[in-house]
Amino acid sequence: MRRLLLVSLLVGVPACGGAMTAHPSEPVDYQPEQSPAELESRQVEHVEQLDAVLASPDADCAGACTLGEAICDLRDRICDIADRRPADAETQGRCRDAAERCDRSRERIAETCTCAL
Repeated sequence: MRRLLLVSLLVGVPACGGAMTAHPSEPVDYQPEQSPAELESRQVEHVEQLDAVLASPDADCAGACTLGEAICDLRDRICDIADRRPADAETQGRCRDAAERCDRSRERIAETCTCAL
């Protein structure tokens, strides 16, 4: 149900000058076979979309909150992989970076919107 809500909100988020686009043909669920690098790339895309949403004078808070949730969910996925690979310095670094992106996104959203992230 949560994933369905995520999809419906992302599709409903207006494009900000073309910067935010929904890709309904792409899988919504992040498959376990995705590498930390692929998950990180998706997280960075969401951060860029969030930047565009929050830069709008009439920020779409529902969309911003959904993106914030997706950004932090991706942090969880990356860090879960890092937990299983404690000796992999690259994956550990990706986890730290992903956590920082999640924290920064939450802070930025809180400046404009009220949502429980």
